[in-house]
Amino acid sequence: MLDKLEKYGEWCPLILRIALGLILIVYGYDKLFVTGVSSVAQFFSSVAIPLPMVSAWIASIVEFVGGIFILLGIFTRWSSLFVVVQFAVILFLKIFRWKAPFFRVNAYELDLLIFAVAVVLLIRGPGMKVALGKLIKKKN
Repeated sequence: MLDKLEKYGEWCPLILRIALGLILIVYGYDKLFVTGVSSVAQFFSSVAIPLPMVSAWIASIVEFVGGIFILLGIFTRWSSLFVVVQFAVILFLKIFRWKAPFFRVNAYELDLLIFAVAVVLLIRGPGMKVALGKLIKKKN
């Protein structure tokens, strides 16, 4: 029975894009329109992230715009690359700078999962199913 699932394998990138895109859009939306970039910059400053205002804008835009692109399947690999870099930095800071205990609940899991899904999409691309970027390329 489980071997019959293989024929649906090409839908996997779409499932990952929807999940990652929605998560990033929500995070980015919050930073841009709810909490505000200045509050994010204040937090970044409190944890000694260099250029906190610039870093806050970059993080917010990568999440919001990158999330939209990933969800739609436009510039999926480029958007995923930016997400991979951002979350690699977050994980590095949590592990080596802030010394957050690895087994503490809510310390790493979502960041690690976002990083992993972005790596898969960076390598695999948007997939063949329902990727706006693929449809645009076909028309040209």
